[in-house]
Amino acid sequence: MPVSPALQLIPHRDSGVFLYIGKGILDGKIPYLDFWDHKGPLIYYINALGLYFIQDSYWGVWFVELFSLSIAAILGFSLMRDRFNASFAFLSTVAWMLAFGKALTSQFGGGNHVEEYALLFYMAQIYLFLRKRKNTANLGSFFFIGFFAALCILLRPNLISPLIAVYLVTLTEMFISKQGNRVGHFQNLLMLTFGVGLTLSMVSLYFWQRGAGYDLLHDVISYNLSYSGSDTNYLGAFVDSFRVLGVINVVGLAIWALLVFYSKKLIPNMDNQLLVRFLVVLMPIEIVLSLLSGHGYIHYFISWLPALGTLLCVSMAITRTYFENNDVLFFKRYGWAIPCIILIVQAAPLIKDLQIFFPVISDKSNSGNLFLTDGMRSPEWEDMKSLYEIAPEGTQVIFWGNEVKYNFVMNLPSPTRYIYIYPLMDSEYTTNSMKNEFLSAIKELKPVIVDIQPSSVPPVKSLAKWMRYPDVLPVIYYVKDNYHVAREINVISYYYVDNQLWTLAHKWTILVHN
Repeated sequence: MPVSPALQLIPHRDSGVFLYIGKGILDGKIPYLDFWDHKGPLIYYINALGLYFIQDSYWGVWFVELFSLSIAAILGFSLMRDRFNASFAFLSTVAWMLAFGKALTSQFGGGNHVEEYALLFYMAQIYLFLRKRKNTANLGSFFFIGFFAALCILLRPNLISPLIAVYLVTLTEMFISKQGNRVGHFQNLLMLTFGVGLTLSMVSLYFWQRGAGYDLLHDVISYNLSYSGSDTNYLGAFVDSFRVLGVINVVGLAIWALLVFYSKKLIPNMDNQLLVRFLVVLMPIEIVLSLLSGHGYIHYFISWLPALGTLLCVSMAITRTYFENNDVLFFKRYGWAIPCIILIVQAAPLIKDLQIFFPVISDKSNSGNLFLTDGMRSPEWEDMKSLYEIAPEGTQVIFWGNEVKYNFVMNLPSPTRYIYIYPLMDSEYTTNSMKNEFLSAIKELKPVIVDIQPSSVPPVKSLAKWMRYPDVLPVIYYVKDNYHVAREINVISYYYVDNQLWTLAHKWTILVHN
């Protein structure tokens, strides 16, 4: 609910990009060919699907998110119930979902992130790999593991930790198993590779046939390689994961460390040794890949939750086995309290955060937002709508920086596929053709430019600050010489983060061609 359109009436920055491109897909446009962005293509088509169901609103996208999360929870619960028991499965599933909720309420604008949809594909891979099998060869399961792994890659290329873990663990199983079982493991690996390759090949063919194949590779692969390591706050990001994810992160990583050294002693059941080996391999790979860029954005931690939830379930099973084997009377009487305490500690920060939403939900003047309608606008809408006096709906507008969400919610299309300026600011990535294309669009179409400040992107009229970005200077000079300020409006944006209502004041400087 906190990230639904009922309470987050204007989507956050990343979501705005996905929604805008998703709407373009419904209008017959192609990602990368008609829009520049560096995420995998699947996120745009998921948004297009949600917008298809409920147009002119992102309620449909929210329902797709809810469905995806629900199926992920069911798969995780089913796996842990079959491996351990229903009680542990239920408690660990609730715990990771509470951590998921906290991750959403800990950032300025949550929901509709690639990691949220990846939860379903992660859980599907883990379920198919770790469910109990009768035979070594399980070709159907491994094909679909490859299929779901490819879907993760199509969301974001570094969402591959389950795939890597499956490869490594299966290779290990192949070499340590009896001679007769090695063929079965090898066949599984072949089918896994086929599942990944076939899915990616079909998607690649789709884009190549539409003339967008090169742009896909350039936008997604080249830019992300340039982006990776652009910040180096790896330790700070890792430490922040404990604040965001809470006790499940502490317990999960602690039990992972114990399993690295004492797995056979802690989990003597041979049926669960495969699960243990998989988790031991999966967790560090996931942490490294998710923090590869060095930025440590909060939504990156969401993809840790399938592994952490399963590790929490393992910790409950280990604790019960230890106390039962040592005939501890206290545990027999009060053992049920341990997981309850974990849940309470896990839930407390989220409940505190949610308190700020209850008055908003119960406010009758806001009740229109709880239905499938956009009849009730965000408070900042009253400030924003004066832009229509200069740029009516359908007018081509560049929101300077990365504020594509306003292109979406105000129905003001961008005149260029470079819907935000970040790629042009990266001297290692941008090309002359990109710079010329962007400048030509401004010269030929004369769009309205809305410079929203403060921002991580310098003001368009601040020549001195743009000296750091020589690739953008031709655009800056052209705007300086050919545009004038038509109006300035003050817009207050509202965010509910960490049990606080934050108000961020922005000045919108509206520039029009002379």
